[in-house]
Amino acid sequence: MAIFPVPILSRGFVDRDEASRLDPRRVIHLRRSSRARYVLLSGEALAARGESGLEFVGAEEALARSFDVDAAYYLGTAQETPYFAIDLTDTFGTDANRAYPEAQIGGFRWCALVAFGNLWPELDAALATEALAICNAWRQQRFCEKCGEPLRVLESGWIAVCSRGHPTYPRTDAAVIMAIFDDADRVLLAQNARWPGTRHSILAGFVEAGEPLEKAVRREVAEEVGIEVGAVEYFGSQPWPFPRSLMLGFFGHTSQSEVDIVADHREIARAGFYTRQEVIAAARAGEITLPRRTSIAAAMLTHWLGSGDSAGNPAGDSAGSATGGVTGGLEAASAEEIMSLFSW
Repeated sequence: MAIFPVPILSRGFVDRDEASRLDPRRVIHLRRSSRARYVLLSGEALAARGESGLEFVGAEEALARSFDVDAAYYLGTAQETPYFAIDLTDTFGTDANRAYPEAQIGGFRWCALVAFGNLWPELDAALATEALAICNAWRQQRFCEKCGEPLRVLESGWIAVCSRGHPTYPRTDAAVIMAIFDDADRVLLAQNARWPGTRHSILAGFVEAGEPLEKAVRREVAEEVGIEVGAVEYFGSQPWPFPRSLMLGFFGHTSQSEVDIVADHREIARAGFYTRQEVIAAARAGEITLPRRTSIAAAMLTHWLGSGDSAGNPAGDSAGSATGGVTGGLEAASAEEIMSLFSW
C-alpha cells in the first residue's frame, strides 16, 4: 500500500480531552488558568500574527477585554496548555473577512485560514481548523431538528440541547474529492462553472445519504464529466470548516480519455486530462490556477506531480491502478518548486 502525505490541516495534534469537557468545574478552572490560551474568531477570520501563527490571548487579557470566556468552546490541550475558542462575530461583525486575506480591526490582525494555514505551525493550523469548525457548526444550527426549539450549547461546545432535552451534536458534512488518472497517468482537472478566471482543480462532491464513499466517487465523476471510474484508492482526509465539511480524498483510474468527457455545464464548465509537464507549464504560464496550498487537492496533486521522472513519465505501471504512477516521493522536482505552482 502506498504511503501518502498528510494534508496540511490534518497534521497538528490536539488532545480533545473529553473527560474535562464533561466536568463543568474542571472547565471553569481551565478557562481561568494562567496557562489557558484563547483562539479568537470573527466570521471565518482568526486573530493572528500574519505568517507566524495565531495570536493567542491569555485568560487575563480576555477578561480585561470583556470577552465572554464562560461561553468559550474548549478545543482541548497540547503540550499541557488548554486551548479555547471565542467567537467574536457579534463584536466585530464580518468586517474581518472583507479585506481578504487579512484585515486590521479592533486591535487585532485578522487572517484567513485558507491563505495562511500552510505557513503556520502545525498546531496553530489544527487549532484554527477546529475552532472554525465548532463555531461554524453552531452558527449554522441554532434550533433543534426534532422540535424547532432554540438550542443551548453545553459541554464546552460539543453538544446542545433544547428545552425538551433533545440532544444535538456539531455536524460534519462528508465530501469526496478525487484525482482521476487515465491509462497514460494523466490527471483530470476541471473548472467549476462558478469559478472566475483560470482556476482549476480535481473533482469533488458531497456524499449522499446511505452512499458508500467509493460509489460517491464514481457517481460524482460520472455526473459531472461523464467519465466511468474503475479502481479507487483512499488517499486521506482533511477537515475543511467552510462551513463544516470533511474532505475524503481518493485516487481513481479510468480507461477513458478526453474524447469521452461530457461536462455537465451546470457545475463543470470544462475539463481535460493533463500530463505532469502540461500542468507545470500551464500553471507557470498562468493558463490555469491550481488549488490553494491549504487544500487537500493541493496535497494530492503535489504528490502526483512529484512522483514521475524529469520527463513527466509515470514512476510505475499505471494500467488498471487507481494511483497510476502516484507511488513515489517528490523526485521530479523539489517540494518547493512544486508548491510554488499552487495559489495562496
